[in-house]
Amino acid sequence: MKCINCGTKCNSLYRHYSKDIIQLEHCIHCKELVDKYIEFDPVIICLDALLLKREAFQHVLSNNSTQAQWKLTSILLLFDAYTKLVHQRQNGDQINRPMPDSVFKIRPSSDKLRLYEIVRGILLSNFGKILVIPAVLWGYNEMYVWLSAIFVCASNVQAFRVLCPSWPAIFCAVLVISSHVVASTTGRILYNVHSAIK
Repeated sequence: MKCINCGTKCNSLYRHYSKDIIQLEHCIHCKELVDKYIEFDPVIICLDALLLKREAFQHVLSNNSTQAQWKLTSILLLFDAYTKLVHQRQNGDQINRPMPDSVFKIRPSSDKLRLYEIVRGILLSNFGKILVIPAVLWGYNEMYVWLSAIFVCASNVQAFRVLCPSWPAIFCAVLVISSHVVASTTGRILYNVHSAIK
């Protein structure tokens, strides 16, 4: 558990006074509420995440139950698979080419992050792919796909900023953009190789 404002580790997010009464804890470092999103409706949390608020990302990645996160990740992966299938059918592609979403390198740091946390953060920060679903259902437009990809990149940057607070924001942005470029290039190369073999 971490403070959503400054990232300081904390022992608890709230105190129980009775069965129905809790009081949110204050951070010992910044004196703000440790996690105001504890009392928020999940829709509000999703809206704040869509607005790329760092605090919402910190809440989801550090102070939220992992069971709900894996359910969301499963839904996101299904949405992503559906949009790729529709895209392949509209372009006449008959193959399922590998399209990795993120290729990243973890540099040694004092953050001592586990690979699990980074993978979970990247998977959850791909929630912007949901934005492509209406475009696919109401008429496919390549511009919507590109706008969604830009939003996913911005979400990935926010996830890295939350997971790696000591890394400069520009480093996180370069890391995410380069990983998306590598993933896209690798997918195109594999597609071209497969087409040449056919």
